[in-house]
Amino acid sequence: MPQKLLDVLLLGRCSHEFSWPRRAADGQFYQVCLLCAAEYKYDWTTMRRTERVSQELPES
Repeated sequence: MPQKLLDVLLLGRCSHEFSWPRRAADGQFYQVCLLCAAEYKYDWTTMRRTERVSQELPES
């Protein structure tokens, strides 16, 4: 695991190890990569990840 974390931090690549699907406040399901924290939409009916969730940054 430490080597995988170094790959993500130094080289920008990730092999994506996902958490169990979670439900967001809007009722949609998503999964989070445990190594790089990327979020992906999850289709509970087909039990597959679909697309990456874009993170909107708050304006400062």
